[in-house]
Amino acid sequence: MSNCCGEINLVAGTPVVIDPAACNALTNGPSGLLVPSIDLLIDNSAVVPPTSATRSIDLDLIEAGGCPNSFTIGARLSPVFGQTEMTTTFLAPLAINTYIDIPGGTIVLPEAGTYEVASEVRGAMAPSVDTPNSSFAIGRLVNVTAGAPIALTERLIIGGSILSNVSLQATAPQTTFITVAVPTTIQFQAMWTGLQPSAGSGIYSDVNGRSMLRFKKVAD
Repeated sequence: MSNCCGEINLVAGTPVVIDPAACNALTNGPSGLLVPSIDLLIDNSAVVPPTSATRSIDLDLIEAGGCPNSFTIGARLSPVFGQTEMTTTFLAPLAINTYIDIPGGTIVLPEAGTYEVASEVRGAMAPSVDTPNSSFAIGRLVNVTAGAPIALTERLIIGGSILSNVSLQATAPQTTFITVAVPTTIQFQAMWTGLQPSAGSGIYSDVNGRSMLRFKKVAD
C-alpha cells in the first residue's frame, strides 16, 4: 500500500501484480521489480536513408536492444534540387514587348515547400541601324501551373545604346524565393523592348558562357 507521501510499502510475502498492458515497462525480475532504462544517443554522422518524399530532413532511429536499451538517432538535411541549361534563342526576329518561353528554361519544383530559384542568363545584342539606338532584353519567371508571372522576378539581361558596328554581351544573375503548395512547373521567359536589334541578338548558351536555371528547396 502507499503512505501519505506517495511511497509504496510492500508487505513481505505479498505477490506483486504486474499490469500486462503492452505499454507497461515494469517487470518482476528474479531480484525484484525491474524498470528498463533507455539511453538516447545523438549520432550526427549517422548515414540514414531517405524516409520521405515530402520532407527535407530525414531521421533514422536504430534500436540496439539489451538493458539498458539504447537508441541511436541519425539525421541529415536532404533537400531536393536540380538545374537545366537553356538553349540559344534569337529574340530579334520576334515582336517587341512580347515574352516568349526560352527552350530548356523549364524546371519542376517537385513538392510543396519554399525554393530558392536562381538563374544566370547570357544575352547578346547588336543594333540594326547605323545610328545609336536603345534595345533591352528582359527576363522573368512564370508559374506555369498557376498560369501567372511570378512577381518581382523581372531582370534586365542586357541593354543599352550602341552603334551598328558594336556588339555587346553580358550575363545577368537572378535569385528569388518561391513557395508552392503542389508540384509546380516554372518557366523562364524573355523579350526585347525598345528598338529591334539585329537578327543575331538573343539568349546564348555555349562553352563561352552558359544560361542556367536552378532550384533548391530551403524549407518545408
